[in-house]
Amino acid sequence: MTASPLLDKDGKPLRLVASDLDTAEHDSNLRATMKGVLDLLSLTDPNADKRVQAIVTPRHVAGDGKTHPSCSNSQTTEKEGKVRRALAEAIALMQLKDEKPEVQIAAAKALGDMGSISEPRFPHPAHHG
Repeated sequence: MTASPLLDKDGKPLRLVASDLDTAEHDSNLRATMKGVLDLLSLTDPNADKRVQAIVTPRHVAGDGKTHPSCSNSQTTEKEGKVRRALAEAIALMQLKDEKPEVQIAAAKALGDMGSISEPRFPHPAHHG
């Protein structure tokens, strides 16, 4: 992505005038799909913090336990440590929802090893009034 303006066929900056544009029919499904596309594009942002933000977006944690291919692909090419950690955590969170208990157990262990899951803090029974 660059900050350069879009150019027309003659190489001049493209200028859009609202009155010249048509609106597109859309619904919530199309809006959700477009948001998903933009989120996936964020996984390739040059800014590591923006990539991490895209990874931790709840939409990337699939409800079916399947790892989103974009996360798996990014994990093999990502060089930034904090982004790799966010990817590993997101993938493990998705795997917690897998139908296979062995995948769930491995995911829970991975999250525990990376310190992702905090220990529950229960008050000591002697302190109850």
